[in-house]
Amino acid sequence: MRKWIMVCAVAAVAVIALTVVLTPAHAAAPACAPVAGFGETAVVDPKCGGVFVGMGIISIAGEEFDVALETVLLGEPVEGDDGTLHAVTSHTFTFDGGDSFTTIDRAILEPVGPPGLFRLNSSMEIVSGTGVFEDARGRLHAHGHVDFFDEVNGIGFPCFGEASFDIRGVVCD
Repeated sequence: MRKWIMVCAVAAVAVIALTVVLTPAHAAAPACAPVAGFGETAVVDPKCGGVFVGMGIISIAGEEFDVALETVLLGEPVEGDDGTLHAVTSHTFTFDGGDSFTTIDRAILEPVGPPGLFRLNSSMEIVSGTGVFEDARGRLHAHGHVDFFDEVNGIGFPCFGEASFDIRGVVCD
């Protein structure tokens, strides 16, 4: 009986040792880095299709980068009873070397004053990337303001719009 217990104990230790040795090193959690920055965009689509472009400065793990920004409205915003707009958008952040990542966002725009002025609160999920961001994933949050009305020319969204926002979050490889 004692011999049988010893054989079972040795077999169990061997299985545990093989599991540790054969577990791939890449099974570790992905490396993540904090993201912070700001951006400004404006409607530039002459067909009034809700496309915003602009520039921003993004810090990843403390290193600053200039980025070109493109925001695309994915479908019509849904207006709540209080005038709050709920929209699905996509942002593409393109870095100087051509590397980029793209997000799918849930944006809430809350009216805050004169017609067309909104407070922006957007939850952004990184869904794809190119270059060094090819396998990137993560989550960002944008907070800022959007102005959809040009008082001088009397035009509004989707033919006019300006947005400014701060960005915080994390990007992982």
